[in-house]
Amino acid sequence: MVSPLRLRGPRARHRDPTARPRTARLSQLKTGDPTDPATDFGPLSSEKAAQTFVEQINDAVSKGATLRTGGKRVEGPGAFVEATVLTDVTPQMRAFSEEIFGPGVVIYRVADADEAIELANSSAFGLGGVVYSKDPQRAQDVADRLDTGMVWINSPQAGPRTCRSAGPSAPAPGASSVRSGSTSS
Repeated sequence: MVSPLRLRGPRARHRDPTARPRTARLSQLKTGDPTDPATDFGPLSSEKAAQTFVEQINDAVSKGATLRTGGKRVEGPGAFVEATVLTDVTPQMRAFSEEIFGPGVVIYRVADADEAIELANSSAFGLGGVVYSKDPQRAQDVADRLDTGMVWINSPQAGPRTCRSAGPSAPAPGASSVRSGSTSS
């Protein structure tokens, strides 16, 4: 998997091991006042942002995507939307090619790491990504092939102690490896 918002996992693992736990977790998240410790996430930046998020979800569902949880506005004042998980997203859907600025996760089915890399690199976006693997060398090999600003390994967008820039420098002791800069040639 290579992005906190766009997860790519092997087809054989997609049906449940990738989607089910994320759907279960996201369906339990609580929206509300971001200063309240019981709140998992606050409102979007604006009413327009909330409308756009819901439009992207509705567009995907109307074209065949599977809405596993969420996708709706939360009742009451503020630009709140439910945490959302989409699967079966295709290139004909806005959620495939547009950034989703909201509490949404898109899970893609891919055959293998090569297809996941191809899919990730086909995006016009890519400030950062994450590669998860039990094999650190394989994860590094995948990370090296991604055209993105920064790539974390087994650590979703952690703070600066788990980051290192491209080049010979090593991460902080106990930190995950991170590569920054583009691998484009």
